[in-house]
Amino acid sequence: MNINRIVIVGLGSMGKKHLNFARFHCPRAIIKVLTKYPFNDPERSANGYLQNISEAIAFKPQLIIIANPASLHLQTASKMAKLDAFMLIEKPLSNNLEHIENLIEIFKKFKTKLLIGYNLRFNPSLSYFREIYKKGVIGKIFSVRAEVGQYLPDWRNEIEYKKSVSANKSLGGGVLLELSHELDYLIWMFGRPLWVIASVSKSSDLEIDTEDQAMMIFEHEDMSSGKKFQTSLNLDFFRQDTTRRCTLIGEKGSLRWDGVLGVVEKFDNLGKQWIKEFSDHDSGNKSYYFEWRHFIDCAQGRDTSQITFQNGVDVLSLIEAVTLSNSKGKQILINYKDVD
Repeated sequence: MNINRIVIVGLGSMGKKHLNFARFHCPRAIIKVLTKYPFNDPERSANGYLQNISEAIAFKPQLIIIANPASLHLQTASKMAKLDAFMLIEKPLSNNLEHIENLIEIFKKFKTKLLIGYNLRFNPSLSYFREIYKKGVIGKIFSVRAEVGQYLPDWRNEIEYKKSVSANKSLGGGVLLELSHELDYLIWMFGRPLWVIASVSKSSDLEIDTEDQAMMIFEHEDMSSGKKFQTSLNLDFFRQDTTRRCTLIGEKGSLRWDGVLGVVEKFDNLGKQWIKEFSDHDSGNKSYYFEWRHFIDCAQGRDTSQITFQNGVDVLSLIEAVTLSNSKGKQILINYKDVD
């Protein structure tokens, strides 16, 4: 199937990024953008703008990218599900689990095909990190420590941070939703955690109405040995030394991933030193390239989605448990909502 018609819903930072990759991968396609705020496009990546969902449906796109605020994802997806198109819904799937049952029924009715935009799964350095962990190079795992932090005012140059999605609860902002990549990749690596205890807070002087910090401890069960281990995860909007890191501590050594540098290192217990195993400083940009290549392969029937609707629901189930743990001040067993 030749891809001739693409619709992108939303033209914030991620919408613009998807527009550029759509044009790169599909240079001859007609790409239209549904947005209230058309922007100056000197390269003319887009072939025009749409005013509403009805116009988008009438265009009969083969690819749909939903990149508007998370609070609008379900509403948009439910209206466009009737089209025979492959859909990419930017992370997170939604801002909460409300109305998710209705979307499940709609997707089942129209046999909607989709990919959730957790692009870190296509990051070469993280993929390598996961691969060598799965090979058992550090033996039995004892614990995992993950963190991500970046100063929110430095995120996006094109918009004042106070007006961004990240800063506004009603749009799906806050660290739990905006930095949910970490929750997704931890599930991808270790499976669904069993329980969580969490503290979520607004700690900085940032002018936002959302949480800017979340600190969590999860319990996972090793899928091969059945042994349980704990994972700590910290998310924040105020750290000015931009950080994205995960360290696995095991019986034969430790592994660490630096997502900012695109580096994977192994600590050898015998040699007592860190050894660089992998380095690709462009891993972050490549993750979007490979995500789009996979997206097109799925649309053309050469592959099946690696990040499913269920994966998106799992992350929201986890966020719901984190929020409940914070409000009750205790450990919460995680109740996952199964799509099938």
